[in-house]
Amino acid sequence: MVGGLLNDIGLCHRHLGRYKEAREIFEQSLAVRRRAGPVAGEAVILNNLGLIHDDLGEYAQAIAFYEQALPLRRVAGDRAGEGTTLHNLATTLLQIGRWSEAAERFKQALAIEREAGDRMGEAGTLSNLGQLYLQMSRQDEAETALTQALALMREIGDRGHEAAVLNNLGLLAQARGEPRRALALFEDALAVQRQASMTGTEAPLLNNLGTTYQAVGDWRRALAYFQEALARHQATGDRAGQATTLANIGGLHLEREAYAEARVAYEQALTLVQASGDRDSEATLLNNLAAVLRAQGEIDRAAEHLATALAIAREVGDREMEATALSNLAATRFDRGDLPGAQADLEAALALRLETDDLLAAGATLNNLAAVSSALGDPAAAVDYYERVGGTPADRRYRWAGARCTTWAYCAPIWMTWDGPRSRWPRP
Repeated sequence: MVGGLLNDIGLCHRHLGRYKEAREIFEQSLAVRRRAGPVAGEAVILNNLGLIHDDLGEYAQAIAFYEQALPLRRVAGDRAGEGTTLHNLATTLLQIGRWSEAAERFKQALAIEREAGDRMGEAGTLSNLGQLYLQMSRQDEAETALTQALALMREIGDRGHEAAVLNNLGLLAQARGEPRRALALFEDALAVQRQASMTGTEAPLLNNLGTTYQAVGDWRRALAYFQEALARHQATGDRAGQATTLANIGGLHLEREAYAEARVAYEQALTLVQASGDRDSEATLLNNLAAVLRAQGEIDRAAEHLATALAIAREVGDREMEATALSNLAATRFDRGDLPGAQADLEAALALRLETDDLLAAGATLNNLAAVSSALGDPAAAVDYYERVGGTPADRRYRWAGARCTTWAYCAPIWMTWDGPRSRWPRP
């Protein structure tokens, strides 16, 4: 009884964004449950501890709690609970770049949900699987999963989650370079939420509308949406949402080269995530703030922020963020003339990009490696980096398309002086 009450209190704290308080309450709840002997509710609390550690960016701990909950769910024959925990585990794996494992867990959860006839759970997992495929640049598979999810949401009349799927379809349109379609989908999602009287959940959509207007160069409207989203998050006391929106405002100002305003927004967001203990978001914001500092000529301070971000990424096991921090550290080394150091950081970043199957980011890293090789006076190495793009499996090569064009631009001066065999020149 007491353990269950504590668990409910923990959920309230989590809903309010009080993650550290929620973690403490869940830990107390777990201790009470265990003193009472083995009971079915222990798996629920372990699952919730996984959720709160995920909220805090403590992904290794989140995974550990989910993996403790899974066998308890299975022993109890709790198939629905097993599917929920598999889904949560997949979501955490997605966030740290372990995409293949995430896909496998989502598929396991999907099979359980279909077996149980859980249409709502099936729709939610399809939506998240679509998000994962979008992250992996598997856009056709993303569209298939999201379209199936949307049909299910409409069939069961779940208007709130219908809006979430429309939002994901909008993100897919963004990724395909279709901002006008993205805007239409986000507007549809917003209309669905308002029809369902879900005005308290509008802020993420307002953020996405802001990023899309930013993409089409309408900075004034983008900022207006961000400010509206920020006001909504402040009204509900959602500190995580406030931090996300402030980060978006910082990104907008950075793109406008309004560095002072960008710095203020990023520093406000950083203060919020440090107070909440969200380590992974802290690393992200340190990366963003470093970009501003670098633009302002504060290279050494930017490098300090990036070193901290790198340490956090390794601490929480976020390989995607680790690769980003390494790439940005390489840029500061390049600025200071440390070309061998920049090359070493980029090679480490490239290994991580390939390990996580993030081929688009890997292509950008190859671009940078070619640029460093050129600066080092090594055109042959620059060509080698280019050829590593062309040497990928044929079914993946299209995902390097943007990288090929940029690498061509980087290496164009090299082709003019290249005295090696012409067979090693890249082909359009």
